[in-house]
Amino acid sequence: MRLSDLTSRPAVQQAIDEFRFLGHVKFLTKYGYGYSREYFLVVGDETFDSKAIFAAAYGYQYPERGAPKSSQFSGGEATVQRRLEALGFVVERRNHIQREEFSHPQLVRYQAYSRQEVHDLLDPTVPFTPNAGMWGISGIVSLSGRPNDFVFFVTLEKHTGYADALSTTGLVEWDSQRKQNLDDDQIHRFVKHDHELDSILLLLRAHEGEPYCYVGKLRYVWHDTTSEHPVHFRWQVLDWQIEPIRAAGLLIEHGTAEVASIPAELPPVPYPTLVEVAPPRGAQQQSNRRKEQKARKDVDYAARDSANRALGRAGEEWVVEHERRILLEIGRPDLAKDVFHAAKDEGDGLGYDVFSRTPSGEPKFIEVKTTRGKKRTPFFITANELSFAEQRGKDYVLYRVFGFSETGQTQYYVLRSPLESALQLSATVHRAVPR
Repeated sequence: MRLSDLTSRPAVQQAIDEFRFLGHVKFLTKYGYGYSREYFLVVGDETFDSKAIFAAAYGYQYPERGAPKSSQFSGGEATVQRRLEALGFVVERRNHIQREEFSHPQLVRYQAYSRQEVHDLLDPTVPFTPNAGMWGISGIVSLSGRPNDFVFFVTLEKHTGYADALSTTGLVEWDSQRKQNLDDDQIHRFVKHDHELDSILLLLRAHEGEPYCYVGKLRYVWHDTTSEHPVHFRWQVLDWQIEPIRAAGLLIEHGTAEVASIPAELPPVPYPTLVEVAPPRGAQQQSNRRKEQKARKDVDYAARDSANRALGRAGEEWVVEHERRILLEIGRPDLAKDVFHAAKDEGDGLGYDVFSRTPSGEPKFIEVKTTRGKKRTPFFITANELSFAEQRGKDYVLYRVFGFSETGQTQYYVLRSPLESALQLSATVHRAVPR
């Protein structure tokens, strides 16, 4: 799907009317969306979750296609806001909107529970069958009526090949279900989990056959974009306290699933290190024709890189992880959640590849150009990319990733708009029309 396909203002109005009729929670549940974190469609004194409204409107305009899933596109300033505003609606970025709260009995931290007891407290309207069904056996339980709220049932000592573990600092190493890959809708929900709006509750036990201990809520830290079936995640227990965990007998110091096997400090993630360096100084001029002729005979890295889509995608994915990690390291997980791979999620042709944020929260549109060549290796840039750079101004940057290596350190430099002042541009392709 392309976001620009939504062209019907009446379809958006139908979605708004359905939101009003069903109510906030039922509307989100119907379409499988979570609460908006920042961007809201505003009509008078009413606010609506912009991404869910967009999806419903898309389904109204294209009933044969249906409403897209949340994982099929990203919301925000560069995507949904732009399209809805183009149709004449107002979309605002707000730090907090009071949402409708669910009232249910609360789990007590560090208390022991059976699966049925957790079910009876959190989701009593759903049938419970011992050793069967979602509540009776699954390690991941989605709470009805709350699209982005989950319960994780985790057993540390298992013989099924899962790598679940808990560190002394509350870091949780956790594997998803084996059937899940990186494109799974539920995996996308986990990656975009916002612990300030939604809840993932961790129920933990050391051995099979024992009751579970409610450890607390989880915050997303990281996931391995190279692993599937299962996908490996790292979570942080909020308001971590180690002594109650010891008192609950969760084997911090011993047991076959060594809970203390994860270092107390955050372990390095298996991604190459991207190191920023200064851009090249001025274009080097060839002093004679012999050098020019030699250059023509050398490997044309620009053409080869342009044809290698896998190389380009790899560079973009590493920039996504690099941007998230920078924001996490400065204590801004709220901003790290906004980083997304626009070229993959929305398709090529946007004029940029990765959406991120500055430490102060300003938007950051990143075009990524990747090469295995050297720092001064030329690259291709389209007229659309140049136009987008000019349009976004200070919010646009180009990352030139060079000396690309899957296993070692890779460097990059940053160019800012206007690109014409930093690059020597040569026309290499012409638009041709038959006479």
